[in-house]
Amino acid sequence: MKNYVFMFFIVLLFSCNKNDELTTDNNSDSKYIEKLKNLGFDLSEGFYQDKNGYTVEYDIFLSKEDIDYFTDQKDLEQFRGIELNKLASINPTKLDVKKISQYRTTEMVNYISVGGLRSISIYLDPSLNNVIGNQLNVAIQRYNDLELALIFERTQNPANANIKIVSVYDNSDDAYLMKAGFPKNGSPFNEILVNTYFYNSSTTRNDVPSTLAHEIGHCIGLRHTDYMNRVFSCGVKPGKNPNEGSGNNGAVHITGTPNTAENNSYMLACISGSDRPFTSNDIIALKTLYNRERPYIREDRQEEELFYDSYSGSFDIRVTSTFSLFKDKAMTQPYTKPYEILLMVGYTYYETYNKTKYNPVSRKESFILQPGTNSVSITKEWMEDREFGDLVFGRKTEYYSLVDFYGYQRP
Repeated sequence: MKNYVFMFFIVLLFSCNKNDELTTDNNSDSKYIEKLKNLGFDLSEGFYQDKNGYTVEYDIFLSKEDIDYFTDQKDLEQFRGIELNKLASINPTKLDVKKISQYRTTEMVNYISVGGLRSISIYLDPSLNNVIGNQLNVAIQRYNDLELALIFERTQNPANANIKIVSVYDNSDDAYLMKAGFPKNGSPFNEILVNTYFYNSSTTRNDVPSTLAHEIGHCIGLRHTDYMNRVFSCGVKPGKNPNEGSGNNGAVHITGTPNTAENNSYMLACISGSDRPFTSNDIIALKTLYNRERPYIREDRQEEELFYDSYSGSFDIRVTSTFSLFKDKAMTQPYTKPYEILLMVGYTYYETYNKTKYNPVSRKESFILQPGTNSVSITKEWMEDREFGDLVFGRKTEYYSLVDFYGYQRP
């Protein structure tokens, strides 16, 4: 989460900076500072040199490798989501609060190439478990309750984690609450730093779930809701430019979110110290970016009895099932894509004796729907004999029954 800070009489910044002045040590590399400026970041506020890189907007970390990567991107300008207003002053009367809405970076977490769903494993440093462990569960549940294409889960093995939440201690003038970064190469940013100066066993804070959700939001590509006008949530800061700039990652307006101010958005640059669950527009933004497509499935089934032995009780049935995908529950709008769709079907087959099914065995199998089509037909005839003396029985016949998987639903 960016700088989530408390709001006493004066609103503090998300990063909970004690001092907003631009600070770099004498050894900071001017080359990278110039690159950041060229990429569109305003460095007059919320910028300082960090270990192995730089922090911008108070709680966004960019390594030197990140800066080089985005600098080297070709045709960077085509990714600029909006043309930012250059504000001559920070007079609040000149700030267009109507432009406050949800924004994303140009790079997002890829989920299409992995079957339309992607699990994001989060590891929490054990030293933080008693401090924020339960609140992390709350933040994760808020995302998973939306049934997004990204499924968040905790892991106890740091080697398996997509995002590691680790502790740092910083009581400097530039101290932040938590800090993360933006996606790169289709993967979420891999680390969230939690400042134990603010989060420890001796403190009780109400903003933990929303601050964690905020930083996870950065990891998957969300910008501050008011990035172009921090005055909205942070108040006026004399001599500071309230426009964070689109930066190297861009600031693309998310379709479907209104151009109106959102007082309680969990992605605002500053926080009051209270918990901020997702607003309706936050939910629209997340579902627009990471929509889990769940077409409805209809099964049309035909059975043909091929053989029945009244003496042994054995019989075979050929089953043809046609699975059709639809956009709507009424099954009137076919669901098609210009590329192949991988349909996973769960079914159960049984041993049979005297037309009675027993010993069910479950199986999952994948089938391909061709581009532009919404259905596939599957015919199975399973004949596996087991002999006991001169009695033949137990010929197995497959009976299809849909099992719910992520990505598909039945009415």
